[in-house]
Amino acid sequence: MGNRKSKLTQQWINAILAVLIVGFAAWLTFNFKTEFDWTAGNRNTLTAASQKLVAALPDPIHFYGFVYAEDVGTHQSITHTVDLYRQFKKNVALTFIDPSRDPQKVKEFDVNQPGQLVVEYQGRHEALDTASEPAISEALERLAHASNTTITFLTGDGERNIDGGKNDGYSSFVAQLRNKGFKVNTLNLALQPTIPASTSVLVIADPKNQMLPQQQAILADYVKHGGSLLWIADTERDPGLAPLAKELGVHWLPGFVVFPNYRELGMGSPGIYLSARYPHNPVTGSFDQITVFPLVRALTYGKNTAAGWHPQPMLETDDKAWSNVDENENPIVFDTAKGDVAGPLTIGLIQTREVGTSPAAADSKVAPAKDDAAKAPAAKAAKDAKPAAQKKQQRVALVGDADFLSNGNVHLLGNGALGTSMVSWLANRDTALSIAIPKAPDHDLYLPGWASWLITAGFVVILPLILILFGTARWVIRRRR
Repeated sequence: MGNRKSKLTQQWINAILAVLIVGFAAWLTFNFKTEFDWTAGNRNTLTAASQKLVAALPDPIHFYGFVYAEDVGTHQSITHTVDLYRQFKKNVALTFIDPSRDPQKVKEFDVNQPGQLVVEYQGRHEALDTASEPAISEALERLAHASNTTITFLTGDGERNIDGGKNDGYSSFVAQLRNKGFKVNTLNLALQPTIPASTSVLVIADPKNQMLPQQQAILADYVKHGGSLLWIADTERDPGLAPLAKELGVHWLPGFVVFPNYRELGMGSPGIYLSARYPHNPVTGSFDQITVFPLVRALTYGKNTAAGWHPQPMLETDDKAWSNVDENENPIVFDTAKGDVAGPLTIGLIQTREVGTSPAAADSKVAPAKDDAAKAPAAKAAKDAKPAAQKKQQRVALVGDADFLSNGNVHLLGNGALGTSMVSWLANRDTALSIAIPKAPDHDLYLPGWASWLITAGFVVILPLILILFGTARWVIRRRR
């Protein structure tokens, strides 16, 4: 009897211990997660560059996947990629949003197609078309450091209003820039005849009034000494600013560009340009979104080669378009006698050159006064005594249509994305991290001809014969029994 009770007690103890062990194992697996990546090149782990970037980001990262509920494959793909970042950072969140059920979020995050992944950091966000490690890490790098970049819009001469909500204003575009982490300021040269040294990019957005000669000289001097510039002109008025245009070596053509095949493109006017293909350049080289330009002005370039500019067309028409001088002409007819210029035409241009970054150059953003002429020899001697200036790449962009970034058009197709891409490039925020995902060494299988023949013969001839012989042998053995 005693032995029986002892065995029963032992069984209960064993059962309790088994339950405790299983419970402890479950607790360990729930609270501690360990993964091993045995793939060649650790392809299921973040690269060293991404790990270093994530380690330097103290604040939470939030991902928003704009995916339809029934798109299970995209859900799994995005989750897998985000989980790679969760391995090295705890405060990473992922939220899926169905675009058809929450259009307000779609508008809030500037999402223009389903399947996009939005990366948010420190209140700034960026929508990505591809949920890959290179795209995500590069976006995080831009969002983390963009707060040090200041975009300055000129005001005071009828430029586009960056605060107003009217259709021709730029408040929506500026909101997109701020969402990407850029600081946006305004500058009235009549009140402050100095461009702040903190300015990363100066924006001239369609001034309606002719600037004073002193103001124009300040702008030309700013560019002369290495400042980055975005100059947006329009067809309604002469862009003016002759000293600046001379420094850049460009000339704005009068009138507007006519697109005779506008009906084929589905446009209601020959003056509306729909762009789907772009020349190869740093801004639009990999840009694959359609953009719309209502009434656009063309320009010519290369008139100041001595300044060292390297121009590249950013937006270009086909050879069927032309620049029409007479804006009131009806019907519109191409006529070289009245000054029309045949296509292809450049309506968007970027220019780069190598410039020095010495203190003397940085302080020369204000047009010098006449009284300073006597001090020129001493200033030159002081400059010569300084160390050689380091080189940097100066960047300038020009676009012949101010309406494409207005409140009424910036949300059309890829207009806003093109605008932010231009500003990011001008502000030198386009430098990508060096992220190379290792490829599987056994991704492709190459066989010599004899091996392919042997495999085919084995599966098509030899293996079926073996099965037939085996079946026949079994049948014969059973018959003999």
